[in-house]
Amino acid sequence: MLNLLAVCFVLPLLLSSTSATDCECYRTSTGNYFTNYEFHDFRQQSGSLPPVPDLPDSLPRSGVNPNASDYSSDPKIGAFQDGFIKSDQFTNHWSIEDWGKDPTSDFPIRMQNSRSNVYLVSADSRNASSKLVMRTHRFDDFHSSAEMESIAQNILYASIRIHARVYGAAGAVADPIFQSAGCG
Repeated sequence: MLNLLAVCFVLPLLLSSTSATDCECYRTSTGNYFTNYEFHDFRQQSGSLPPVPDLPDSLPRSGVNPNASDYSSDPKIGAFQDGFIKSDQFTNHWSIEDWGKDPTSDFPIRMQNSRSNVYLVSADSRNASSKLVMRTHRFDDFHSSAEMESIAQNILYASIRIHARVYGAAGAVADPIFQSAGCG
């Protein structure tokens, strides 16, 4: 009986210590607490959007992990779109990846992520003025792809909602990937 009373007494103290006045916590409709909340909506970028970056049709000279000289000598391998994609509002939360993979016996075409493959375009919808595009294209000798990574790390639990549309040939696919530390 004493243990039950102690739990009933301590529990309200624990819950009150996680109130908004003591920390920056967010409470869900199920009563759980989260320490971070982010909402990313790429549908309402106002004004005219910068031109779409050229499709990267060549590979970095330095190999699968480009260096600064690759970008200065051939910006087509990875030019960021001007505007929102280069802004702190975007880069404080997202990193556009530019790593690649050499061909293997299982995957005989080299894959190279490019900064040029993530950009905003005008939307053809009455509910949105813009949309985020992650482009991919297969050339004869390599596959140019897109990948974004969250800047937030060490996420134990998350509630994620994604509204996306996939265009392309039969079999085209998009996939959010979640992995545990040490699985990279």
